[in-house]
Amino acid sequence: MDIARAIGIAAALVSLHREGVQNLLGPERTPLRDYAIKQSFYKRWLASVPMDALGPLVVIALEQVMDSGLADLPLCESEKDRVEMSGLVRACRILLTAQFALLTFCQFHVNSFLDFMVDTFSQQFMNDPDAEQGVLNWGLLQAMMRIAAKRLEGTYVTLFTGTAIGFAPLAVDVVVGLGDERVSGDCAGPPWNWILRQLVVVLARMALCLQAFLGAASVTEKCCRTKYFVNSLISDNGPILDLDRTYLVR
Repeated sequence: MDIARAIGIAAALVSLHREGVQNLLGPERTPLRDYAIKQSFYKRWLASVPMDALGPLVVIALEQVMDSGLADLPLCESEKDRVEMSGLVRACRILLTAQFALLTFCQFHVNSFLDFMVDTFSQQFMNDPDAEQGVLNWGLLQAMMRIAAKRLEGTYVTLFTGTAIGFAPLAVDVVVGLGDERVSGDCAGPPWNWILRQLVVVLARMALCLQAFLGAASVTEKCCRTKYFVNSLISDNGPILDLDRTYLVR
């Protein structure tokens, strides 16, 4: 399970490095930061950091609680190898959890930026329904979305796949391993303590990945509704496009 998670996280990190994520969320001036400052929602975007970090921090805390709780379980000799971890293994697990949380935080934070960006565009157009300027602003908005999508699209697939594969070892334990061992071996009692704790951890990671997917899908849906909102504000007597000029709107 940890090997699959490590492969997924490594693939996500490689994808981010190849796409140049430092040009998206780096410490220096980046396109997202410059756009947020120009459109006057940079402070609101920064204020969203605690909420964006809440889910990843909860997963980190949950995994640490579950790992520490395994040592208190009444395990038989044949199961101790499952849960006993050396200091190096525990450190590696903590590092993997921290990297997973950081990657999902990046996804949430970029999704928050895109959400603020679309809302700001709609609000500005409502206050000043200039169709020509609106087309230009929408083209810039689409360019920012393509930049963000290109940098992060690989992380969605790799993290979700690596997390989903984590169900496989648990299924093997349930179907062919742990159940028979505890019934016919040297153990007594219900066989589900270890499995349930690991299942909770995997489900928490999966929920975090799905939340990132839903955030991106919500931005896409909002973009689809924006065109109807813009069209509803343009009246026959209002500002119209320059018919002598060619526009490209995606």
